Amino acid sequence: MKAEFSEFTYGFSVIRELSEKYSFSEVPIFPSLIDEGKIGGGYDVNAEIEGIPFFLQFKLSEYLERASSLHYGTFLAPYYRFKLHKNNGYNQHNLLVQLEKQGNPVFYTAPAFREKKILSLNYFNKDIVKNSIWISPLDIGSINDTSQHYVCFEKSLKRSYFFTEPVTISNKLNFDENDDNHPFVKYLETFVVAKALTWVQLYSLMLSIIKNLDRKNNIKKKDFKYTNNAGQT
Repeated sequence: MKAEFSEFTYGFSVIRELSEKYSFSEVPIFPSLIDEGKIGGGYDVNAEIEGIPFFLQFKLSEYLERASSLHYGTFLAPYYRFKLHKNNGYNQHNLLVQLEKQGNPVFYTAPAFREKKILSLNYFNKDIVKNSIWISPLDIGSINDTSQHYVCFEKSLKRSYFFTEPVTISNKLNFDENDDNHPFVKYLETFVVAKALTWVQLYSLMLSIIKNLDRKNNIKKKDFKYTNNAGQT
């Protein structure tokens, strides 16, 4: 069963909650659909906390409850899943992997719920991020085939796997911790490299990664734009 809300609605809800919890110093930047769909990758939103840019790729989760579902045998229970885009040889995923390798915080994040009423309940209780899975693209690794791959996970977020063959991956951030020093803050503090990058340097890094990933697609500088803090493109 598919989600009853859009990917943009989910992404907005996540960013709204994070921005309130961590007092963002910059306005989150959502790309246009054209920017997100460009050859070589794209992103759903980028934002900045105390000078550290981080990248989120939002996904909508499907809920599978039938015993005949493809990966039901792994969980022996209903589960959630989201698919990775295999367009252009998984360029988007491999871009995220390379970005993370360069010292940037990067996540796939998807909800462990699908109903509008649960979205609303979590939104007003500020429980969206706690009830979402946070997967590091680097934990999955580069993908160099054309098979359809999925990330599957159970509602409790305790077990998650990368398929086609089950490979265990972890929910990177546990927002349910009763800890004053929140896991998100502790996680961001490890990214020393990212703190040293300016927006122009980060743009240059992303462009370099894209060109190296897939030269056969003739990716040119004009195909990849960024906006600086002054709002200029």
